[in-house]
Amino acid sequence: MKKVWILQFGFAALTAAMLVCTTSCDPKDDDDSATTIIKATVENGASYNALVDEIKGVVWKGAEEKIVASGKYANSEFTLTLPATYPSEYLYTPEYLTTGITVNPATLKIGRIAFVGLKNGEPLPYLIDYSKETADLYVYASFLYATADATIKGTEYAITWNVSLKKGWNTIYTYIEDAGKKMTHNNQDPGGLMWKFEDLSESDPLFTITAQVEDGASYKDKVDFVKGLLPLPTDIESLIDFVSGEYTNGGFTLDLPVPAAENLTLLAEMMDDGITVSPATANFTELEIHGYKDGKKVAEFEYVKYIDEDADISAGFMYVDTDVTLIGSSTYSNEIRKWNVTLQKGWNPVYSIYTRSYSEETKTYTYTYDWTTREQSGLKWEIDYREDDEKSHSSARTRASIFLKHQQQ
Repeated sequence: MKKVWILQFGFAALTAAMLVCTTSCDPKDDDDSATTIIKATVENGASYNALVDEIKGVVWKGAEEKIVASGKYANSEFTLTLPATYPSEYLYTPEYLTTGITVNPATLKIGRIAFVGLKNGEPLPYLIDYSKETADLYVYASFLYATADATIKGTEYAITWNVSLKKGWNTIYTYIEDAGKKMTHNNQDPGGLMWKFEDLSESDPLFTITAQVEDGASYKDKVDFVKGLLPLPTDIESLIDFVSGEYTNGGFTLDLPVPAAENLTLLAEMMDDGITVSPATANFTELEIHGYKDGKKVAEFEYVKYIDEDADISAGFMYVDTDVTLIGSSTYSNEIRKWNVTLQKGWNPVYSIYTRSYSEETKTYTYTYDWTTREQSGLKWEIDYREDDEKSHSSARTRASIFLKHQQQ
């Protein structure tokens, strides 16, 4: 049976770090290690000496993955030699970068790598990162392979890129500040980063989405993979990978773990005046679900019930980091938005009941959105298939999306 190394254990953790698995070599170990060799001593690594006996480097694209490096783990240490070239079929264009970021040359392709622990040849729920954290700063390092000397520069929203790449392997450092509201990618090693095991067994699913798509079997040759994505707090128009699963038998299953704290947004900031959020410190995120074929986005999924041209019900999936209530109503232009919702810490299905009414007196329409957590009957999973959709992290958000309503203001 094919072992799904990254997809089985790594995607949630990889995307929680907002780019790729947080890895790097320590340049102090060996003058040549900055290019192909990783020599690492793991913090508190003795606790894993009996649990892990091998580390493998894995590259991936979409649903496919490949082992490209391996080394023994013993006495809290491991050494990996990365390949001189990256498998071409796993390279991709960094299309997830926003329009304010310039990639030069534009033909650049890059590759990612993650590191997993094994015991007796079997993958374990352990990834390794290279990072440090203080009260107001989190820094992690990533390995990226570049097909050419290149630069990635610019600022869009609160995300800054100031990265120079050489052809081959590069170590990139990501600085996250201001509770995730500011992010900087550069080549500057801050020093003090430590290798650490991340135990993914602590990220067991809190909520499982099992979807049978309407007429889903007709898409069996058009969609092979599904991703759940989260809005990036520093740029809510952009999305980051969170979870993934195969599209099979006309449907999919996604297990939703706990999102990383840096991927959450202050809920009160997204709500209209007139809506009371209690406690006001609650943070949240919401899930979007896209379909892919051979690594390319081709579809979006929505859980919805179409009643008529003046009414429908759509469902979204929200995570909150504490029990929270949202109560009140607001009016924006010709929209009325009503909330009477109590969310429990974790993932929650939230339903948006949409109605449209027409006033003969004013000759205008009024659009009402009424949010509730009361389960609504008759919803079906629908697919919006668009084979020519080139932006794998773009979004056409559903009516249940809080981020969408915030963008419309």
